[in-house]
Amino acid sequence: MDVAEPAIEAFEAMGYSVTPLGGGRIMMDVTARSVHVYGFSVGLGGEEGGPPGHGMRDHSQAAALIREVRPDYTTTFSADGY
Repeated sequence: MDVAEPAIEAFEAMGYSVTPLGGGRIMMDVTARSVHVYGFSVGLGGEEGGPPGHGMRDHSQAAALIREVRPDYTTTFSADGY
């Protein structure tokens, strides 16, 4: 949530309503052309190991969004790690 705060504030200043749905960590390796979304959402909830809340069920949705933007990268996700 802390990392998203500047973007949230910028979008809200433009009149948008923003509700982050997930969290966790993202590791990107440009040389290997890979992205791994992992961990759990502290404060955002979800079923990926974090506290209960309204978050994403798991990181599959975040991984799917990354695949849209970076189709040439291998993108994986897991609930392991923090």
